[in-house]
Amino acid sequence: MPAYAAGLAVLSLLFVTSGCTEPTDATAKPGTSASTESAEATESAEQAAAAAVVSMDPPLGTSQFAPLIPVTIFAGNGTLTEVVILDPEGDAVSGTLLADATKWQATELLDYATSYDVTATAANSSGAVTAATGTIRTITPRTFTMPYFLPSQSMDSVGVGMPIVVRFDEDIEDRAVVERRLAVTTTPPVVPGPGSATARCTTARRITGIRAPMLSST
Repeated sequence: MPAYAAGLAVLSLLFVTSGCTEPTDATAKPGTSASTESAEATESAEQAAAAAVVSMDPPLGTSQFAPLIPVTIFAGNGTLTEVVILDPEGDAVSGTLLADATKWQATELLDYATSYDVTATAANSSGAVTAATGTIRTITPRTFTMPYFLPSQSMDSVGVGMPIVVRFDEDIEDRAVVERRLAVTTTPPVVPGPGSATARCTTARRITGIRAPMLSST
């Protein structure tokens, strides 16, 4: 075979061999596979989602909670998945959850001098769960100050201009605190008259609720 023909044969063989080389992924990291990179990406996405946070009012561990307001539990960076508050007899405190599941509030007030076990869980956008467990205890009052009403709750209706009076069985030092917690409801509802902050009635109204705080002294 002529020398130049042999040289062409060798050159062609090199071209064919080079054409059979498997393509490589220019974006792949040295020493890694596609499946490894996928797993790392998933792990990074999970880490990017902030953990859900559970908070409570009053905070867990509170030992001197005055149960004049309902217990409230909140979820941050996620939604509440479970809220359970149990009294010593194992009965659950009732409550309602907002539509967006970020807030739960008790629909009943806690008892005095009682410990409650609390469990609350929340999940973030990746489904990772955060749990908060603990106890809260309400205060043990030295004495109770009881309210009395005029007109009394046994009366079905009152006339125009009838005042509503709340008396207590001992002197009240901070009257403003009591006044902020007073509430009166009627059926049908009474609408304040024009130019007046006082509700005016043209007909008798049925009193459906008078609520006043039962004050405690520690």
